[in-house]
Amino acid sequence: LRLEFESLSEARLELKSLSETRLELEYLSEARLELEFLSEVRLESLSGARLELESHSVARLELESLSVARLEFESLSEARIELESLSVARLELESLSVARLEFESLSETRIELGVSIGD
Repeated sequence: LRLEFESLSEARLELKSLSETRLELEYLSEARLELEFLSEVRLESLSGARLELESHSVARLELESLSVARLEFESLSEARIELESLSVARLELESLSVARLEFESLSETRIELGVSIGD
């Protein structure tokens, strides 16, 4: 009986050990599930950060494009000012041509008057 009791005690200890092992396995399984969940959350977070970074890159490119457009606008404004300056110079040249014609006309009139007075 004593041997059987010792055998039963050993079996009970083994059963207790197996039960503890089962609990440890359940704990490890839960820890694994929690790690998987945290990995998914981290992956989603990284994906969100990547999308935000891409959004910032797009915004930076748009800003650079706007800077280029501003420079082109400034260049066009300078060209317009230069064109207006050339138009003013052309008008001044036309005015000088008219003045030259008037001067030539006055010179001819003076010559004609000189010829008339000389007669």
